[in-house]
Amino acid sequence: MEDLNAEEDELAKILRNELCYPNGIEKNPKECAVIFHKLGLLYKRRYNIEPDKIFLIQSAALMNAALVRKPDNTKTVQNDIQELYVYVLRQANVQTKNNNHLDMVTERVKTEVNEMREWVDNELFLLRIIPDNAKGDELLRLEKEKISKIMMIQEKTTASYRAIMKNLDRGCLDVLRKVPCKYTLAGMGSLSRNEITPYSDFENIIVLEEGAQDRKDYEEVLEYFRWFAVIFQLVLINIGETILPSVAIPSLNNFTIKGGDWFFDAYTTRGISFDGLMPQACKSPLGRQRKTEAKPFTTELIKPVSLMLAYLESSRDVYDDFESRLDRILEYKV
Repeated sequence: MEDLNAEEDELAKILRNELCYPNGIEKNPKECAVIFHKLGLLYKRRYNIEPDKIFLIQSAALMNAALVRKPDNTKTVQNDIQELYVYVLRQANVQTKNNNHLDMVTERVKTEVNEMREWVDNELFLLRIIPDNAKGDELLRLEKEKISKIMMIQEKTTASYRAIMKNLDRGCLDVLRKVPCKYTLAGMGSLSRNEITPYSDFENIIVLEEGAQDRKDYEEVLEYFRWFAVIFQLVLINIGETILPSVAIPSLNNFTIKGGDWFFDAYTTRGISFDGLMPQACKSPLGRQRKTEAKPFTTELIKPVSLMLAYLESSRDVYDDFESRLDRILEYKV
């Protein structure tokens, strides 16, 4: 691991001192793509030494960061991303003859996302502009109509987003096959409040059926859903809208030390992705797996109902907030 740390530090040094401006913005994205590609392969190798699933997520994000910068070796990067998919499936003990299945899921998600965005753009374009000379009852009527229209757009956007994630959920199940217990993939944040936008991130948890914690194979159950979360996240990363700071690569964006967060990703589209891996975020199934001085503990958001509720601080949170989230959004039970 020491050799990999030295190699990463050297690559990051080139990026910071030669290829980026002092504000962390890249001078030439194609040249930076070479570094990101090498770092992506390095993080895949890290997993061989220390099997931490976060490394696989970071590897995917780095190689996709290289890809969106349209490098000269685009085909090679695409092949390495495909090999990462195959590698992840092998590590998850998935027996499949169709290594392209996740590519098909990714393309379907991209199509559904683009269709959602096109619909929203069209509906917003058709919103009636209220004339400057509208007054009194006429002004009130026009404002009410516009508010109703915007609320309709908001509700349908949220419904479309929810459907996209539910379809992705099923796509992951098609890969992993038999599910070990009943579960719910529950969206949080803006999705739970029906305030989603076509570019919102996906904050989510996996709630297992109560009693799963009493099973002799509980650890195997957890491992199944950990790989589910990795595969789900890799598909979202391959949409190409996960910025590098959100995956907290230590040599680029170390949020635990002063001056460690120096890189600014100005080229990757900020769009649909998982909640970030920064210490203050991590609202996703794998949770926060890095201890910090302020938070010297880890969290995992794959739990049965009673253990998940233990994360909440008050009965008001339990009854007014958390249960309302579980009753809505991506309810997919088996």
